[in-house]
Amino acid sequence: MDLKISDLKVGAKLILGNYGVSTAVYPITWLKANKECEFLSEFVLDLLKFDYQERNNPNRDCFYHGNGNYEQSNIIQFMNSPEDDWYEPMHDYDAPPGNMGGLADAPGDYVHHSGFLSGFEDYEIECLASRVDLPSIANIYGAGGVPRFAMFNRKGFRGRPSIDLVQNKYCHDMNEDSFCEFWVSDRAGGYTATYVDRAGSRRNTYATCYHGLRPKCTINPDTKVEPLPDGSGFRIVPFTATKPRSSKVCTDEEFMALMGLL
Repeated sequence: MDLKISDLKVGAKLILGNYGVSTAVYPITWLKANKECEFLSEFVLDLLKFDYQERNNPNRDCFYHGNGNYEQSNIIQFMNSPEDDWYEPMHDYDAPPGNMGGLADAPGDYVHHSGFLSGFEDYEIECLASRVDLPSIANIYGAGGVPRFAMFNRKGFRGRPSIDLVQNKYCHDMNEDSFCEFWVSDRAGGYTATYVDRAGSRRNTYATCYHGLRPKCTINPDTKVEPLPDGSGFRIVPFTATKPRSSKVCTDEEFMALMGLL
């Protein structure tokens, strides 16, 4: 009998895609977060800015501190692109997260980094039932009648950095056993964004600050999986993808609805 994503227990580990803070990439371990087949990365994968300074924006706060609007942020576009050259302006004043002139990027910049999905196989992208997102406050703590991820009923929600992040990117006072802050999707307002700090508390800060990337995704429940040879988790059974790699994770209609334009 075929084993499917829907058959996995909450908390089960799934290897899906690859990511690296530099040129080398490593398998991403995801945890099944709830029975609805939402998954959250086990580790914080990178330290990135939520958004970049918008030097053409007449709003002086966004000019200096970036835009806290998650739906128009650099980070949401980055997480959903399989392209090396992933950046396109999301609005009239948008700016890429880093230097476009070929100079070395500052900490947290990623315009020269390949899109997050570039390390995924075509069939892995096709298994995604929704776009890749940051977790929400409700996912972490529970809010507004929405329960937090069921996997947090048995383990803490604070995330540790990946080995790749610790070893290959400057991380002040951080090691593999320490906790790492990470961004969430809830809008703080204006030029500020929200993150969970190392102690597990909710904080707001400038969108141009850099904090952890700990993405979530929803996987088609009928996706077939198989155990890893070492028994440490599962992986998706490869199949021939039917969508071109440039396909968007969400449709144009879904994206327009997300932006509030429908």
